[in-house]
Amino acid sequence: MHRLHIILMLSLLFLVFPGKELPAKEQINRSGYISVTIEPLFPDSEIWETSHRQNLEQVFDQQSKRFAESLAKELEQSTIQGRLRPLPGHRLTDTEDFRETGSPGNLLFTVDFRIRYGLSKTSSLAACLSGISCFLLSPANLFSYQAHTKTVVSLFYYTSDNRRLRLVQQNYRTMNEISGDFYEAMSMTQEFKWVTELTGDALVDIERQILQKLPDELKKRSWQKASEELGDSAGARDTHHLPPAVKIRPKTGKSATSNKSHEKPAPFPAESLNLKQMLRLVSQSIFKVRTERGTGSGFIFSAGGLGITNLHVVEDTEQLTVRFHDGEVASASIVERRPNLDLAILRCEGIDRKPLDLGDSTMVNIADQITAIGFPLEFGLSMKPGRIISIEHFGATPLFHFDPAVFHGHSGGPLVNSQGEVVGIVFARTIGDQRTTMAIPIKEALPFLRPYID
Repeated sequence: MHRLHIILMLSLLFLVFPGKELPAKEQINRSGYISVTIEPLFPDSEIWETSHRQNLEQVFDQQSKRFAESLAKELEQSTIQGRLRPLPGHRLTDTEDFRETGSPGNLLFTVDFRIRYGLSKTSSLAACLSGISCFLLSPANLFSYQAHTKTVVSLFYYTSDNRRLRLVQQNYRTMNEISGDFYEAMSMTQEFKWVTELTGDALVDIERQILQKLPDELKKRSWQKASEELGDSAGARDTHHLPPAVKIRPKTGKSATSNKSHEKPAPFPAESLNLKQMLRLVSQSIFKVRTERGTGSGFIFSAGGLGITNLHVVEDTEQLTVRFHDGEVASASIVERRPNLDLAILRCEGIDRKPLDLGDSTMVNIADQITAIGFPLEFGLSMKPGRIISIEHFGATPLFHFDPAVFHGHSGGPLVNSQGEVVGIVFARTIGDQRTTMAIPIKEALPFLRPYID
């Protein structure tokens, strides 16, 4: 019993005289700065190497600034007795020097976002990337574009003797996504819009997580780790005003967002393209041919809207239109015919699209990987990966025989190699009840096309 009385007495003394540690709920009596960075990653897209990059840099600057101002306001109300000044710039390189030296007697919040953008692995395009033939149906929102965000939040205190104390560090994650159809998934303009929207959503989600967890943790850990420094009233600055402005000089060298995912590829890379890269390279220039008798495919091979298709697709027709994968429709007319090759040159009125690159079909060998692209039946744009299984001859004309076979409507579409270059023009050949898919080597068509190539 005597021992119990001693324990109770000691407990009461501890409650009355808690020592130097200040109450956990007391606000931190310092001003400081807040630095927000965004590191974007585009492992499966070339958008960072296009003119969209400059616009994306502006978006990241604006959104990081908006996030910093909003978080600073919330922390000033709940956690910080002083004021927080947002630092400019979204790149880590913009503020890395200041992060090292800091400002004596001030705090520094750092919020570093690392966001990976791209189509989900479970979207319809994943089937294409696995080598399976796919139909990319334009009206259906079968594609999911995602932003996976990892965020590191830290609080530092810079002492009067130039020491940097890390008071808190926490990690946060979120994933945001948007659904779209094939045309949107293949459009870099649409990707820019998706990146802008998803970045905003990610920052809102992370701020919500931070404010749910961080304020109490900040006050508790700050007093635990730096109670002596923060408890020194002589070291406190005027907490009613913002700390002095910091002159940030953005570095012009290698950007913090420059990494392997952003290195600019060669215009014609030696390595094989995956189907998504190939689609972005060629899909803008492939069209569906529609007549009163049926449909086929074709592609732009020269400036001024000049395209090529199979002659049997457009022969003996009065109404001829072409439709591109993004929905643009144009009337077309036959410029010249080459019956022995079953080819026809079309002029697509008002069309100004980049011609497809023509490859060297003499370099194509048996077992080489190829992809047939076109508009079968009433489906959207279709890609059919396969291999050359033989090189046959019809008279003096060599023909590529490839497998698997394509569907009705592919006739006139391009057969491309693994670099996205046209090496053949697809057509179907029926012998008895058997339908065989062939392609005319582009070398055989060049004498016919060359006078029209700009």
